[in-house]
Amino acid sequence: MSFVPTPRAPLAPPLSRISSIADVNQSLVDDGLVDKEKIGGSNYFWSFPAKKDRLNELVHKETLKKADSLRSSIREAEERLADAKRGREEDKSGERAKKMARRVELTKGLAEARDELEALRQNDPKEITNLEKELRLTKRMSLEEKRQAVLGVYHRTKEVYTEKEIVALAAKAGVNQNTIADVNQSLVDDGLVDKEKIGGSDYFWSFPAKKDRLNELTHEETLKEVESLRSSIREAEA
Repeated sequence: MSFVPTPRAPLAPPLSRISSIADVNQSLVDDGLVDKEKIGGSNYFWSFPAKKDRLNELVHKETLKKADSLRSSIREAEERLADAKRGREEDKSGERAKKMARRVELTKGLAEARDELEALRQNDPKEITNLEKELRLTKRMSLEEKRQAVLGVYHRTKEVYTEKEIVALAAKAGVNQNTIADVNQSLVDDGLVDKEKIGGSDYFWSFPAKKDRLNELTHEETLKEVESLRSSIREAEA
């Protein structure tokens, strides 16, 4: 089979992205409008009017199928909308409209009642007392106040605690829970709280006598420093 090309008018106006006749021809092959066959070392191309007509017919049938599918979807949507509206039709007496207006009115009244209840709650003496108590518990404490609060837990109870237990008790005393472990360790570092590791846990304790003894030692150390300073002054004056 052989085909002799004959001159003919351009099939389509030139496109900016198609740079040559070969590209135009390949685009027709890709779209199924031109047939292509490799025979030997050459490619042969052909197309007849009936082929384009058949392709248009197939495209038309596919379009009709899509149109039918869309019509079916529209019918289903209309049926669901009708079901949703069923029972909500407006009657001649306008009763449904009155009920809807009443619902809006009641909703607004409920919101106003809730606002009024909240205002009353905020002015309730019991609520104010609870708020003041909460503010006292959450008041910022200085480091020394925290140390004294934690130390006070040990001295009042005279018990041995794990870190978890002392954190819970000190938190009830008003110390910020996130700082208790560090405060407790500072007391250990200063020798005001004893610490012992038993098994896999650390245990802490402190008794009032320990603080008294430490104060006594501190006082003695201060007296020594004062005496040393006096000696230095006497030597300087001589």
